[in-house]
Amino acid sequence: MNKTICLNQSMPLYLLHKSQRQNTMRRMQRLLPLILCVCAVMALSACVKRVDTRSVMHPTTNDKFLKINSGKQDINIHYLEYPGHGPNVVLIHGFASSTATWEVVISKLQKKYSDAGKPVPHVWAVDIKGCGWSDKPNNAKYDPFTLTEDVYAWMQKVGLDNATVVGNSLGGAIAMIMAVDHPDIVGRLVLVDAGGYQPDKKEFSAFSYVPFSNFWVNLGFNRWMVKKGLRKAFYDCNKITDAMVDASFDRLRTRGAVDAMVSMAKSLDPEQALTYEGRIPDIKQETLIIWGRNDGWIPLKYGYRFNREIKRSELFVIPECGHVPQAEKPDEFVQILYHFLSKTPLPPVGNTGQY
Repeated sequence: MNKTICLNQSMPLYLLHKSQRQNTMRRMQRLLPLILCVCAVMALSACVKRVDTRSVMHPTTNDKFLKINSGKQDINIHYLEYPGHGPNVVLIHGFASSTATWEVVISKLQKKYSDAGKPVPHVWAVDIKGCGWSDKPNNAKYDPFTLTEDVYAWMQKVGLDNATVVGNSLGGAIAMIMAVDHPDIVGRLVLVDAGGYQPDKKEFSAFSYVPFSNFWVNLGFNRWMVKKGLRKAFYDCNKITDAMVDASFDRLRTRGAVDAMVSMAKSLDPEQALTYEGRIPDIKQETLIIWGRNDGWIPLKYGYRFNREIKRSELFVIPECGHVPQAEKPDEFVQILYHFLSKTPLPPVGNTGQY
């Protein structure tokens, strides 16, 4: 027979209070690690000193700014220019990144041309609106299509046409859209672990729909979080240097940067992406596709799909490499890009090469 005990009659009051206190203490002990973690993150975030946009740290003669019209407002776009007498090459970074991701490969690429006795390409790397040292206006549009028009306006203003446009991740989606909408300005196309297809997963932008997401992301922003993000982008985390972390952290702590990232994530509309998926086979430019075999952000299957759907394309897969081959495997990246630009391609296997 089941036995039912009425606590308020059968158990002394002081024992009931003691039992409640013990339960409360156990719950507090379980929550303590979480509370300590939140406090630590808040403490780290409180130590982050925000800096002004356009306050380029360690500027060089390659750092430049140009004002363009974006929507109904003028904004300053930061870019790097490395002069040369050869063809124009434009580099577009990905989400939450900047021109810093290209700096190593720019010098290596120009040196490779110089060593071969060929005209050195004129290389340009641009910080898209909301990133790097470019302006980060509030209430601006940060969807890929508006960002594409911003880059197009910048290219027109600096006088670029028939350029080789190289894009990584979100920058790849921008380069792809530009090749379709503005084929006059894109002579050749290079897609590096590029966005462009509707993703299988929606976790990437899910955080941005949390109530008060701007507040929470700003609250949790610190150098440790930046390094954690880089670790997700690399296959071999031992290749992440302090200089890489600092370069990313310094740009992301400019005023408005985190808010711009959240706005960018919110603007990634899968349904809108579908409208451009159908236009990818319309790309007429000669196209090079470079992909890290171990990309955890945009899987290699999308590289194969680009290769199938773009007629004049070849795909090179870099083993033991993640989402940013230009940063993780710069020598291999430059070797592949050089042969594409100089029209002496590496021998592919079928229509797919593996470096």
